[in-house]
Amino acid sequence: MKIDVDKVKSVLLDKTVPASLLEKTIGVNKGNISKLRNGKRNFENLTIETAMKVQKWLDENPESVQKAYEKYRKTDKWKEAQKRTTAKIAILTREGYAGAVKALRTDLGLSQTQASEKTGVPVATIRQTERGAVYLSEERLKEYANKLGYEDETVAKIVEFKYPVQAIRNYVEEELANHGVSSDEADEYLLRDLIEKSVKKVD
Repeated sequence: MKIDVDKVKSVLLDKTVPASLLEKTIGVNKGNISKLRNGKRNFENLTIETAMKVQKWLDENPESVQKAYEKYRKTDKWKEAQKRTTAKIAILTREGYAGAVKALRTDLGLSQTQASEKTGVPVATIRQTERGAVYLSEERLKEYANKLGYEDETVAKIVEFKYPVQAIRNYVEEELANHGVSSDEADEYLLRDLIEKSVKKVD
């Protein structure tokens, strides 16, 4: 088999194509691909076995990897994966806020039902807020906290965790692209790291 080094290199370093897709279609470990793309591994150190896998795929598939990815992006599987990751980013972004709101209740030894009875806030709203699905308006948070016996100073500290979800999501997705990772394949560790960096920028 004759290996076209330039073509093999272009396939592995093309950040517009998710490493997970290459792993599925070619059989090259996505972790190794990410290291190549992030400069943590030199292309020159690529094994012959890996180069042969890529070349074999190129020989058997006349369409480019990019076209294969474009086809994948049109599938319901990709769309559903995108939705899950978008929701995960939002929940992780609200995590600090959600934890602080939950502590208002748990520090008093109250269940969600008891907190609802004491404050008038529906159990469903408390549940959604505590799992990071939504933010409460500042006015409603203040009312909720006050009825639980907390001062406005406590509310002010919680509001500091109220980060702009859309701005953070945009930053995270942009950084994922720079890493050569599609948002539908990002693990929680990487998402947390990028969200933390984004929060610092927002602050």
